[in-house]
Amino acid sequence: MEDKIDVVILWVDGSEKEWRVKRNYWAKEYGLSDLTEERYRDWDNLKYVFRGIEKHAPWINNIYIVTDSQKPKWLNLKNNRVKLIDHKKIIESEYLPTFNSRVIELNIHKIEGLSENFIYLNDDTFIIDDVKQEDFFKNGFPVDLGIMLPFIPEYNQPIYKTIFNNMTIINDHFKKRKVMKSRPFNWFNIKYGYRVFFNLLMYLWPRFSAFYDPHISTAFKKQTFIDVWNEYEEDLNQTLKTKFRSEQNYNQWLMRYWQLASNNFVPQKINFGKVFSIDGIDASEECVRYIQDQKSKIVCINDNENLIEFKESKQIINECLQKKFPDKSEFEI
Repeated sequence: MEDKIDVVILWVDGSEKEWRVKRNYWAKEYGLSDLTEERYRDWDNLKYVFRGIEKHAPWINNIYIVTDSQKPKWLNLKNNRVKLIDHKKIIESEYLPTFNSRVIELNIHKIEGLSENFIYLNDDTFIIDDVKQEDFFKNGFPVDLGIMLPFIPEYNQPIYKTIFNNMTIINDHFKKRKVMKSRPFNWFNIKYGYRVFFNLLMYLWPRFSAFYDPHISTAFKKQTFIDVWNEYEEDLNQTLKTKFRSEQNYNQWLMRYWQLASNNFVPQKINFGKVFSIDGIDASEECVRYIQDQKSKIVCINDNENLIEFKESKQIINECLQKKFPDKSEFEI
């Protein structure tokens, strides 16, 4: 296994005036009125992602922050482990500017100098306990959850259409039963807990339906992105043409699914991480208790379109993170 493991984080300051003017201009050009503000509002806690890396994953090589000509005010760019990557460094000019995170995600493998093995972290994902390289890559393979689920779309959940798009490519390229038979312990493993029975049931269907998405960190091989682009460039370019999210989009989950369907992974424990969808004060307080009890290695604190008490929830979460990580990291000014 390559010793170097980098981290890639996408970040946007949705409160910056210049950026909002640009976004609103293009939204008007596209005839959009509902911009789903929670996708862009800033929880102002990215620094705790860095503090978690320094404290619990000091073996991380470089941290790449992909932005649209922006920079966190507190970021210490004199630290040679931090690399600020502008969109134009990895995305062709004809597709810029973009306000679609899926476009950015599909191009992160183009980051100059990026290690073959890297970890993709959302800017709301925090490492809250000690982790080892082997928690993400083992014998050169990404560590992940090979758990299948039935596909049950919901009317008001547009992400399901993206999952459907991703799975059409997976089923075009892979034969499900052949995949499962070739490495059965990837699919029938006690690390999945009771969810291993999902795979037993789903084996009856001849094609992949959907995969369980933990929505935490993802271990990627750069070659995976290259392979998918080589096979389905025309399809992926359709996503690049959409400056805002579209029902026809693919996202970086496709690359994860490709690794799973290739059997290019090692099973992960089901309780490695947990995601919280913050839709109110109660969810915020539940998340705080979870972090304090340190029940997993990683936690994702995900914004929710139903969250009305944003300022209150932000304060509750950030006070908890400040107590968890009180000291500045080497990545801060």
